[in-house]
Amino acid sequence: MGFMNRNAIFGLIAGFALSNIIFSTQITTIDDFDQPAPTIYAATSPHGTETNGTIEVSSICDHLNGLSTFKIWNEHIHTIFQASRHSNDDNYAWHDFTAMLMKEITPRLPQSVKYLASRQQDEIGNILDVVFQRYQYVKHHQSSNITTNTIQPPRKLHILVAGGSVTRGMNCPEYPIDDGTHAHIFCAWPRRLKNLINNLFGEEIVEIHEATIGGMNTNIGTLMYEYALFRPKIPHPDIVINAFSTNDMHVASQKEAEENNVTLHDLITDMNQRFIRLVLGSSKGCRTPLLLYYDDYIGNEQKEIVATKAFTGALDLLASYYGIGYISFADAVKHIVYGDANEDWLSPNGWPERQIHPGRGMHISSAWFILYYFLDITTNYCDVKAFHSKHVHDIPNLKHDMNLTRQPLVEPKSQPPPLDNSLSLDNISSIWRLSDEQSNNSDPSRCPNSSDLMEDPCVFAWMSEISYAHSARLKRYMNRRIRANRGWDFVDDNRKPGFGASKPNASFSIELRDIDKQVKAINIVSMKSYDAKWRGSKVEMQVFVQKRGESTEDSVGTISIEGFHEKKTSESYPNRFVLPSEQSIQRGDNLRIEFNLVGGSTFKITGMMICDH
Repeated sequence: MGFMNRNAIFGLIAGFALSNIIFSTQITTIDDFDQPAPTIYAATSPHGTETNGTIEVSSICDHLNGLSTFKIWNEHIHTIFQASRHSNDDNYAWHDFTAMLMKEITPRLPQSVKYLASRQQDEIGNILDVVFQRYQYVKHHQSSNITTNTIQPPRKLHILVAGGSVTRGMNCPEYPIDDGTHAHIFCAWPRRLKNLINNLFGEEIVEIHEATIGGMNTNIGTLMYEYALFRPKIPHPDIVINAFSTNDMHVASQKEAEENNVTLHDLITDMNQRFIRLVLGSSKGCRTPLLLYYDDYIGNEQKEIVATKAFTGALDLLASYYGIGYISFADAVKHIVYGDANEDWLSPNGWPERQIHPGRGMHISSAWFILYYFLDITTNYCDVKAFHSKHVHDIPNLKHDMNLTRQPLVEPKSQPPPLDNSLSLDNISSIWRLSDEQSNNSDPSRCPNSSDLMEDPCVFAWMSEISYAHSARLKRYMNRRIRANRGWDFVDDNRKPGFGASKPNASFSIELRDIDKQVKAINIVSMKSYDAKWRGSKVEMQVFVQKRGESTEDSVGTISIEGFHEKKTSESYPNRFVLPSEQSIQRGDNLRIEFNLVGGSTFKITGMMICDH
């Protein structure tokens, strides 16, 4: 099964509109879901232009005819229910569970929509075009019984989902889904969402790329995106979904905030603002992904209800300021969970004891929440488009009997300035407009094609579980660069491959010869842990460069990285070494890095990026 894409939901809207799937039966009992699915037929829109049996893109919004999102959902709920069956569940063994869950969740769907990506309307329009063009192509070829393709089919919509072990599906698998290794991934909501969307279309419309790692938060997600640490490589995503909320609220994040003398709210705000600015700014004047956040955190890393709202508060601030999308499973179901702390359909087994991984109910309903959100931003987009194309011309004629001054300027297109304590009402306008002028100087001819893979800015890079899922693959990749090794080995403990030291004074070095791009930064992701074998753990990393044409190498810097902390958990941290500008490593140079365990007897590296920025 391919990776699932939430973008497909946009296609669903087009599919609903174009197919005119009509029925309006309300749910009253489980048996209602067993009624025959409604007849699906192609409708010709009086507003759209028909060409060779297909309707042009401009008619998508016309087909919605101003229908509300909830009405669309309610009228197609039987089809959605049938499409929600997991592909491994041949006999729909979870039929009754899914039916009762849908009855509970459906009235709460609107509560999950927090922010509608108000500043990304162009991105939403582009996504609708991509989905609809592929939909048209697929339906045309089906109706024409074409067996050979002489025309390159329009591309799929690409969605990148980044998250932790909750998004990865830990604690989700149950019969008939639990069929072996990595069964949790196939049970998780990203795969269910892909299954749901493509079932509704009857074809592969979207592709979802999963970047989910247990125990890692938005800080690591930022590194993954910045350095394109995806193996295999992926195209530039149309949609990026950040689903790290539970790990951002992890007790480890709380301890880190205390150590830095800041609130958890401020820590979450800071790390997520960096992620947001990276994703929105990575286009450099080219196509920007639609950025969405999915909040699945109900609680129990913190027990106090107010304390569980740190992520919600931070994302309310950031989503409204940057105009990005925000969906909250937590807000939609919290009253169910608060009213019955012993239920386990939506919260983890044994909750509110310390368990952060919900079961299948959360994953089934998450696919619905995200599907509903895609429907909602589409209907909103169409309503706004209708206003600008029609109603704006119907405003009263101006009388011109007043001298109107200080009319608001056109809103800047670039992202707003960073939120910090220095930003105020006195300076935000000038800072933002200067930034907007600079961003308008980009060269569109240098923009990548939509199907191009994400650029690789590194000469050497890997990340545990994302780049290499098994230590054997990591070993093959690393061994081509290792030049000396004493006491380090490839480990795969707790399904997290890495490169670890297991005795005092262990050392190794890697060498990269005749590098093909400039190197300005070296990033090491390393684990910190707490038991006796980790106490005093410290590695010293020293960087050497041999300039092209020279026979000797010079040291350009050293950093120390600690591997022990007092927190009763193991977690990974990024460590960045930026080379001084006068010592940056150029194309054609040779690079060597030594790692020496100078304290303790244990250390583990879970990621390494040697890159041009």
